[in-house]
Amino acid sequence: MKSAFLPFTPEELAELAAFDAEIDGQISFDREEDEAARQRDWEIRQERRDPKQRKKAIRDKKYYQEHREEYRARRKAYHDSHKDEINARSREWYADNKESYLERKKAVRASESEQQRNQRLDYHKAHYEANKEQYAERFRQYQASHKEQRAAYMAMYRLTHQEQIREYRRRYDERKKELAK
Repeated sequence: MKSAFLPFTPEELAELAAFDAEIDGQISFDREEDEAARQRDWEIRQERRDPKQRKKAIRDKKYYQEHREEYRARRKAYHDSHKDEINARSREWYADNKESYLERKKAVRASESEQQRNQRLDYHKAHYEANKEQYAERFRQYQASHKEQRAAYMAMYRLTHQEQIREYRRRYDERKKELAK
């Protein structure tokens, strides 16, 4: 029986879910495959155009490929010179759309397969390992440039967590005595 709101029967929904699972299993995060798919899509779009538009698109793509580094340098220079404005816009957008953004992010994470999740986590681990020294250096720079703020934070933490600190030290001393026996 079909629902008034959902035009599918339970059997059809089960079939759609099986199809979605099959598609999810085929999704790849391989850059070469993604690039090849993008190229195939581009070629298909070009076949549908009239010859003049196709010729112009091919010429434009070739020009872009030849001048790609110049475009990249120009974008980077713009971003570097307008970093504060761009960051302010990003923070403003996030503040205005925080709830819907988090809902979308949660939905995407819920819909990803175990394989996709593992690929995402493996990518983040590999990225961290490859850039560990840069992260450590940025942390050292932050510590050096924020000594006063960090000292004030630690002083406030010690004041507000005195009981927990005493309890931790007591348990630590007891454990140390047990191990010494």
